[in-house]
Amino acid sequence: MRKKILSLILLALLTSAASAVTITVNSNGRIITTSEGNLLTSGASTIRVGTFDVSGGNLDTITNSKSFSAVDALFTPVLENNAGGGTVFAANHADTNQRLHINDTGTAGNIFAQITGVSASYYGGGTQLYLWVFNAADPSSSTEWGIFSSSNVVWDFPNDDLGSSSLSTMDVDNVIVGSTGAGSLLLAPIPEPSVSLLALFASAGFVFRRRR
Repeated sequence: MRKKILSLILLALLTSAASAVTITVNSNGRIITTSEGNLLTSGASTIRVGTFDVSGGNLDTITNSKSFSAVDALFTPVLENNAGGGTVFAANHADTNQRLHINDTGTAGNIFAQITGVSASYYGGGTQLYLWVFNAADPSSSTEWGIFSSSNVVWDFPNDDLGSSSLSTMDVDNVIVGSTGAGSLLLAPIPEPSVSLLALFASAGFVFRRRR
């Protein structure tokens, strides 16, 4: 009976291991900087890995919206304590919310981390993966962000168990938000919504006074 139980446990572990994939994120060839070219540093930046729903008019929202909540609603990340979303196989490269950060060792602006144990059914096979990079530890309070991807097939979620994806910044050829420089990926400024609303109210007040 004990042998049968041990066999069942071993089978469960093997089945679990066989249904997981690995995603590697690295800045090989291109460091990550602010819009002004300043290197992102550990603890003051966040990198989210996942996929966007670009159907219909969503791509326009992703490209042009300055609202974190609006763009976030179209994003499905790995990690971030999501069931089946995997864990970070690297020390000090993620926070308690399981979001990646620039490495705290070596040169600023770089990252190397592995996301292991992602369920093979988490996305559909061949799903396009993206890097969503922020200049703050809390994405919702960032003042700059960048969204990058690549046509390289290794940026697709694996089609089979025990598959792997390698998201290297040197492969980036699809910039949704931000830009590319000489050996770097640059974020783009995000105007504060409150500033825009203030300007709108000020303009409305000016028109009202003129009418009176």
